[in-house]
Amino acid sequence: MLLLALVACSRSRATPDPSATRPLEATAALTSAPSLAAATAAPLADASPSPTQPTIELRTPGSDAHKWSLEAAGLPAISADGAQVVMVVEHDADQRGYPNDAIYVRRVSDDFVVQQLVGFDGYALGSADDGAARPAIEKRAAALHALLAREPWAPMQAATPTGTNTFVQGDYRFSLDGTHATLAQKGGPTATFDTSMWKKPDILPDSMSSSTCTFTAELAKVHIAPKARVVAVSVRQRVHDAEHTTGCGSPDDTHVLHW
Repeated sequence: MLLLALVACSRSRATPDPSATRPLEATAALTSAPSLAAATAAPLADASPSPTQPTIELRTPGSDAHKWSLEAAGLPAISADGAQVVMVVEHDADQRGYPNDAIYVRRVSDDFVVQQLVGFDGYALGSADDGAARPAIEKRAAALHALLAREPWAPMQAATPTGTNTFVQGDYRFSLDGTHATLAQKGGPTATFDTSMWKKPDILPDSMSSSTCTFTAELAKVHIAPKARVVAVSVRQRVHDAEHTTGCGSPDDTHVLHW
């Protein structure tokens, strides 16, 4: 089993740029025995009440990759300087049941993806045996370890859903309405963000289709770092063309906002 502890963070506005990702190169030796790559992040002022520090574990029990998993705690997490946020997204591996995860480091000032790491590559797992897959996983474990070890990180505070596209955490209420998001603070100012870029463009599911798939962005998860004035959100896409739901799938996306 591979264990990996991770943490990260970011600052940004609501302007996604998926084309601006950059993979991190890393190397690590493959061992036949279970390996551990771990680091502990120092708690910051924005840390949640839980003593748990941000971690990511790449679990590989046995030889059946269907049973492997990425286990994360304390994420999203924000960097010590409040400039970056690290988030994990679980993608669909072509519905074959293999783990398929990505780790994004977003810059808070503009929502730019400054780093993208892979946890498990579900497509590669589907075409490789246990022995062939492990060297790549060792490299990813080393990369995640390096990310965590480079500076302290702190978990952001999870907001609770209170209705459709509305989340509350303490004195803060975050909501999404069409192409705009609003952060309201009890007894304080209200911030509004342009989130028009969060919606996925309409697409044709395949060359034989005569109609398009249309989407609406919805809030899946919201985390807040009040002292750093940062919001981290996971966004899912609701498909409006029921005829093509199987061909219109879209993974959750992540964004960070600063007010």
